[in-house]
Amino acid sequence: MISGYDIEEYFSSTPTKTFSELSDGSNGPLVDSAKKAICYDDIVKDYCRKATVKSVDSILIKDDNIYFIEFKTGFKQKINRSNFDRNKWYCKDKKAICEENMDRFVQYNDLSYNEQKRSLNLKAVESVCFFNGIIVPMCNVCVKQYKMILIVVVDVSYSPIDALQQMQDAMGNIETDDNNTYKDLNNSFDKLRPSNFNGNALFYDEIFVYNSEEFAEKLLNH
Repeated sequence: MISGYDIEEYFSSTPTKTFSELSDGSNGPLVDSAKKAICYDDIVKDYCRKATVKSVDSILIKDDNIYFIEFKTGFKQKINRSNFDRNKWYCKDKKAICEENMDRFVQYNDLSYNEQKRSLNLKAVESVCFFNGIIVPMCNVCVKQYKMILIVVVDVSYSPIDALQQMQDAMGNIETDDNNTYKDLNNSFDKLRPSNFNGNALFYDEIFVYNSEEFAEKLLNH
């Protein structure tokens, strides 16, 4: 929670970009919307000319909430532990599965995934540190309170399964890969949540992981 500073006034003259621009990647925008928000990356880069500070893509101030928003693709992998085909690692010369190279490939995928999670956590921390340490002291004093909310928008989706399927999967300890990834990403931010600091929001008041449809529904369509 940020209290006593007019954050909106500070950002009133800051250029904005559409969410299509802010979320644009190699495969096009993650969120296709003409609605606009502040490009936080540009602000941080412009200020930190001699230092590298990792920052989320954008900031949106709405309903006395300050949303720190990061768009991230690359989590929806074509090859994962759920659909991994061992037979494709069959070596004709040895007439057997090449276990060593197969294991290296799986470990590399896991390493890349964990690096992505660490990068997201670092962005989340450095973004709020820059905000509190650089931006807030430059704001005018006023009687206002803002909740600090982190939203990470990713290219995986959480699909609730029906009761029968849920029972069957629970018996076999099975979940779809997207569900596992979605939950794991969400859990990776637990150390930044207020529950880790006796309910005090050291970093953010709330943290959410959304897919593009959820993000549009919860933040853009109201």
